[in-house]
Amino acid sequence: MKWAAASTFLASLALLTGCSQGGFSKRAQEANASEGVFRYPLIPNPTTLDPHRVQDGDTIDLIQQVFEGLTTWGTDNSVQPSLAESWDVSPDGKTYTFHLKKGVKFHNGKEMTADDVKWSIERACDPALRSEVIGNYLDDVVGAMEMHEGKADSVEGVVVVDPHTVKISI
Repeated sequence: MKWAAASTFLASLALLTGCSQGGFSKRAQEANASEGVFRYPLIPNPTTLDPHRVQDGDTIDLIQQVFEGLTTWGTDNSVQPSLAESWDVSPDGKTYTFHLKKGVKFHNGKEMTADDVKWSIERACDPALRSEVIGNYLDDVVGAMEMHEGKADSVEGVVVVDPHTVKISI
């Protein structure tokens, strides 16, 4: 009987150690604001930091803190601009023309261009990369799976219009 009571107490204590009034993210942000540092608690180790190869949810969550896409989800669950400042959709809904934000730079100071968008998509589709996940997010792009399967040297549906405009056909 004493053992059962002790076990219950220890289990309750273990549960309470994870409880707090919350606000971890806000406290972490405030503590690091002056440093310009983003600290992110990891439970498991990341499996890869290659966005074209990651498959597990914990690492995907981390990747989303490091990389940006052309669009993002807004707090109202609508598609919002990110690296693209705007986009046009063809009347048939099959061609998306993304107008990239000017002045966006990589960590090395190089400005992002439409060629970088095309390069990133084609890297994901490169058979040598052996991505197991591109079918989840690029299979609708014209020519993506053909390149991934080694049947094409480029993704037909990704066209650089000018340095800040890229068309993607699905």
